[in-house]
Amino acid sequence: MRTTRFLLSLGAHLAAALGTQSAAKAADISKVPTAPEIAAIKSLGWNTAAFQLGGVLRTGYKSTSGTDPAFGRWRRIQQWCAFLDQAKYPKDGTAEIPTAIVDEFIGDESLSYQLFANLRTEDDASKVLGTLAAIRHAKPEAWKVYKALAIAVAVVFDRNRPDSWPHHQVKSSAVPLESDSVTNVDRFNFWLESDTAGKLMLDIKKLEVEQIKFIVDTWISFDELRWAQKNVRFPRNDFGRAFSCINYDTPRYEEGKLSWLGESYKLVDIEKTGGICIDQAHSRPTAKQKGDWRPTPHRVGLR
Repeated sequence: MRTTRFLLSLGAHLAAALGTQSAAKAADISKVPTAPEIAAIKSLGWNTAAFQLGGVLRTGYKSTSGTDPAFGRWRRIQQWCAFLDQAKYPKDGTAEIPTAIVDEFIGDESLSYQLFANLRTEDDASKVLGTLAAIRHAKPEAWKVYKALAIAVAVVFDRNRPDSWPHHQVKSSAVPLESDSVTNVDRFNFWLESDTAGKLMLDIKKLEVEQIKFIVDTWISFDELRWAQKNVRFPRNDFGRAFSCINYDTPRYEEGKLSWLGESYKLVDIEKTGGICIDQAHSRPTAKQKGDWRPTPHRVGLR
């Protein structure tokens, strides 16, 4: 019944959009959807379209659907409808995003695949959408090549920095945090400039979103990251030394002084003073802003 109701509802919209073309033929998920079909589906409203199209896809699923381009395209449209419904587009914080940008996103198969492969239920869809639109607007040429970077920034920084970041054993005033005025476009630009200037170990354009998330996932200031890019010289195949190069402060541990005692928590000061495990763990992922994407214990769990 659900599928029948959807086809009847969709048929009315498709009939208006497609004239004499039958609604049943227009809604055939075995064929790649046309622009008028997509427009008709959007006119149902994001919530209704996502729910009902999801039903049609489940009913029409076959063992070969996973490799069927037409089915995959319909599936992406359904995912966009659900995502835009969650983002409450075009209301609230997404009201200023042009419809043309959203339509471009829906039609971008590469963007769609990478985005929905990395979205989690706890992500703030409104902020993710806003970040993608802002980067697309600010950097239209870079956007074409650095979509994975844009997605990584969007899904990592859809929440404010936790008060206890980077950990509870250092006061925030000692940490060289980025300015409160830093935007996700600024973060994207930093990594874009780092990549184009050859300051990263790897070509970030060749990395997957899942890998890039572990590179960009930091609220440390750009100046501190630039210091790391300039001064951390461990080869990638021996990057574990970024942890062990921080001398272990055994007396501090034995005295039970588990919190950082200094006024500055910059890498250069940790390197000079030494630290305990949590300070070594902080230094390792901060140093990896050279472009080593491999996750570390200090970062796993933030995404």
